[in-house]
Amino acid sequence: MNGGSLFSAFFGGSFDPIHRGHLYIARLVHETTPYQSILFVPNRTNPLKQQEPSADGIHRLEMIKRAIADMPWCAVSSAEVDREEPSYTVDTIELLLREGILQESPGMIIGDDLLEELPRWHDYERLLSLVTPIVLQREKGPVHRQNALPEKTLVIRNRPMEVSSSEVRRRLRRGEPVRELLPERVYEYIRTHKPYN
Repeated sequence: MNGGSLFSAFFGGSFDPIHRGHLYIARLVHETTPYQSILFVPNRTNPLKQQEPSADGIHRLEMIKRAIADMPWCAVSSAEVDREEPSYTVDTIELLLREGILQESPGMIIGDDLLEELPRWHDYERLLSLVTPIVLQREKGPVHRQNALPEKTLVIRNRPMEVSSSEVRRRLRRGEPVRELLPERVYEYIRTHKPYN
């Protein structure tokens, strides 16, 4: 992580693996919102999903480091990967605020595909009091504000994502090409270290 930096936006997820769509989102937030520095935080496990990430956290951290190597306004945190218990976003945000890694009222990047399940997140009202949601379009259609979202929510009009981590993993299992979906350094890392074998 960049030493001594305060990051203005939190970007959580499994990043299993990180792909070109994730980097497109990060650049869009950096270029079109006041949230100029972005902290990627891969989770250990998602409490709302039965299945754990396919690649070990160490591999996912390393792939993110390589993917953002040319994006000096980005960094990655192992705060959730290092934790034994399930990853609750509200706890992670509070930890990063206490440690002076995130600035006060950071942005929280989230895809519109997660909005319906947001009220099921652990202590989500507390979470929404701490952050400004930055909502991006993952589905094909306009983003609708949910009742659960505060007025301060930023909705970004972006082209829908044509790539997902699950699609990358599916292609890898079938032996299909994935190079066009991944940052080149991530593609080379997967070829060399084989985290999905």
